[in-house]
Amino acid sequence: MTILTLLLVILTGLGNSPNQKAELADTSHIQLSDTTATGLLNLSVNKHWKFHPGDNLNWSDPDFDDSEWHNILPGGLSINEMPDSLWTGYGWWRLHFKADSSIYEENWNLYFYAWGAAEVYLDGQLVHSYGNFSIEADSEEVYSPLTKIHRPVKITPSEVHTIAVRYSYHQAKKYGALFFERAGNLGFSLGLVDHSYNENILQSNKYNTFTPAFSAAVLLVLFLLHLTLYFKFREDRSNLIIAVLVGLLFISDVTVYSFAYIESTRFWYLFNETVWAYSANLALLLMPYVIASIFRLKAYKKTIHLLWFFPFLAVFYYVGFSLITLLTLFIYIISLVFVAIIVAKAYSQQKKGVLYVAAGMLGTLCCVIIYLFHTLDIITLPQFYFYANTNLIFTLFPFGLTLYIANRYGYLYNSMDEEVKDRTQQLQKSLEELKSAQSQLVQQEKLASLGQLTAGIAHEIKNPLNFVNNFSDLSVELIEEAREEFQNSGVRSQNSEIPGILDDIEANLKKIHEHGSRADSIVKSMLQHSRGGSGKMEPTDLNALVKEYVNLAFHGMRAGKNPINVDIQFELDEHVGEVPLIAEDYSRVILNLCNNAFDAMREKLNSESRILNSEEYKPKLLIRSQKHHSGITLEIEDNGPGIPEEMKDKILQPFFTTKKGTEGTGLGLSITNDIVKAHGGKIEIYSKNSRTVFVIKLNI
Repeated sequence: MTILTLLLVILTGLGNSPNQKAELADTSHIQLSDTTATGLLNLSVNKHWKFHPGDNLNWSDPDFDDSEWHNILPGGLSINEMPDSLWTGYGWWRLHFKADSSIYEENWNLYFYAWGAAEVYLDGQLVHSYGNFSIEADSEEVYSPLTKIHRPVKITPSEVHTIAVRYSYHQAKKYGALFFERAGNLGFSLGLVDHSYNENILQSNKYNTFTPAFSAAVLLVLFLLHLTLYFKFREDRSNLIIAVLVGLLFISDVTVYSFAYIESTRFWYLFNETVWAYSANLALLLMPYVIASIFRLKAYKKTIHLLWFFPFLAVFYYVGFSLITLLTLFIYIISLVFVAIIVAKAYSQQKKGVLYVAAGMLGTLCCVIIYLFHTLDIITLPQFYFYANTNLIFTLFPFGLTLYIANRYGYLYNSMDEEVKDRTQQLQKSLEELKSAQSQLVQQEKLASLGQLTAGIAHEIKNPLNFVNNFSDLSVELIEEAREEFQNSGVRSQNSEIPGILDDIEANLKKIHEHGSRADSIVKSMLQHSRGGSGKMEPTDLNALVKEYVNLAFHGMRAGKNPINVDIQFELDEHVGEVPLIAEDYSRVILNLCNNAFDAMREKLNSESRILNSEEYKPKLLIRSQKHHSGITLEIEDNGPGIPEEMKDKILQPFFTTKKGTEGTGLGLSITNDIVKAHGGKIEIYSKNSRTVFVIKLNI
C-alpha cells in the first residue's frame, strides 16, 4: 500500500537551558497552524533531531545534554544513509521544542509510524510503547503500523518540551540488502494528529477489509467456474486460459490487501507486495494472448511473446530500478494496444460475444484512469466510491470474459443438434455440482471459523471460571471452619445471628458453584464444538463406524452417573459399503445423537408417571442404515418421551435445550447439524407416539 509522506514546515524558536547558545540552535517552535489538511503535525522531519547509538534510560531525561549527539533526522531516513558505524540495531533520537499556546488547547493523539520497536518519552515520561524494544535481535518484537489508530497523548504547558525515542530495528540492514531500495526507511515518522485523522484510518480500515472480501470472492468464484468448465470440456482450452488469468488477478487482489487481515512484519509486507506486482504484471502481459485465444485468432496468439518482458520487469522491480515505472507503463501501453487491435479484429470478423469482452476491457480501463486521477489529486473521490472503483478494476474484465463464455454456450445451446443439447445438460449438471461443492465449502469454513471463535472464547472464560468454582468450594470449607470456631468460642448467645448468616453465605456459595459448574459445562461444549478432524473426506466403512461409536456411547453412558439398561438393535444394510466421510467429525454425530437418545429414555424411565410401573417400560435404541439410488440414510430411533411438535423447528438451533436445570448446553444437536451439512447432507426429525427418529440423509 502506498505510504503517503506528509511534509511540515517547523519554525526554529528559542528555549532555555544551561547553555543558551546551544539551546537557540537545538530547539524548534511548533504551532497549530503547522498542521496539515489531513490533521497531522509532523515532527519527524524537524531538522533539530539528535541521534546517538547505544541504550541508556538516562537519555530520556529532558535535562540531559545531547549537544554532542549526531544531527540525524528519523523521518525519511534511508537505510543506506545511516552509517554502519552508528547503527548497531538500536539507538536514541531526541528533539527539543517549544509549543505555541494553541497546541495546549487541542486534544492530540501521538502519530507513530515505523516497522521497528520503540518507546516514546515526553518530558521524561514514557507515554507509549510500540512493539518490544530490545538490544538483542532475538528478543525484539517489531511494530506493524498498518491499520493502527494513534493513541492519545497529553501535552501540558511547559517552556521547553523534550521528545526522546528509544528505537530498535535490527532487521533494517538485512532488509536493505535483501530488498534494496524497496526496503523502505530505517527510521520512523512521529507527530501529533487530531481525532479526525483516526476517524479516517478507521474508515479506510473498514473499506480495506471489504474490498478484498468482495472482489476476491468474485474472482474465486469465476476461477472455480472456468476451471470446472475446462475439466468438463477439455477440448475448449479457452476456459483454462481464462482461469489462469483470473487466478493471477485473484492472487494480486489477495496479496495487495493482505495487510487488512494479517498483521505482518516489514519482510512479509514486502513479500506480499512483490507477489502482487508479479501476478499483476503477468496478468496484464497475458491479456492479448487470452483474447486472441478465446476468439481463435491464430495470428495474434504470438502476443504470448510479451511474456519475455516479464523477467526484466521482475528483476527491475525487485532491485528498485529508477526507471521501472516508465518501463512498466511503456510495456502496459504495448499490451493494451494489442488488446485494442485484437478486439477490433474480432469485431470486424463478427465474432460472437465480442461486445462483452470489449465492455469489460473498456470498463477496466476507465476505472484505472479514475484511480490514477485520484492518486495524482486531479480528482477527489469519496472513500466509498474510491474503493468501489478498486473492486471494479479487479472484476470487470474477468466478468466480461465470463459473460462472453456464457453467451457462447448459450449460442451453441440454441443452434446445435441433439448432441450439443446433451453436452449442455452435462454442463448444467456440472454447475449444480459446483454449487454443491461451494455450499459444502461454505459449511466447512463456517465450522472452522466458528471453531476458532468458540475455542478462543472458551479458553478465555475457562481460567476465571475455574477460579470462581475453586474459590466457592474453598469458601464453603472456610464457612464450616468458622462454624466450628464459633461453637468453640462460647459466645453463642451474644451473637445469635451469626449461624444464620453463615448458613446464608454457604447457600449463596453453593448456588455460585452450581451456576459456575453450569457455565463450565457450556465452556466444555464450546471446546468440543471447536474441535475437528483433518477436514479431508476419505472412504469409510459406515456400518463399522456406526457400530463402534454406538457401543462407545453406550459404555460411556453406563460408566457415568444414572446409568440405564438399553436394548440396542442394529439393522445395517450390508450394501452401504464405504462412504466418503470425515470420520472424526461424523463419529461425533453418532455420539451426540445416541447420548441425546439415552438422556431422553432416562428421563422417561425416571419420570413420576412411571414410578409404579417402570418395569413395563424397556428403553430401546434402533440403528438402521440403508442404501438408496440417491444416497445413504442413517436412522437412530428411540422409544423415549418424544419431541413436541412445536419444538422440532428449534431443536437444531444453538443453545436450545429441553433438559431441565443445569444439565444441558444446547450445543450437541447444533454441532451435529453443522457436521451433516458440511458432508452435503441434511437431518430430518420424526416424532410420534413416544417414538423419535433422527434421519441423516447423505447424497453420495
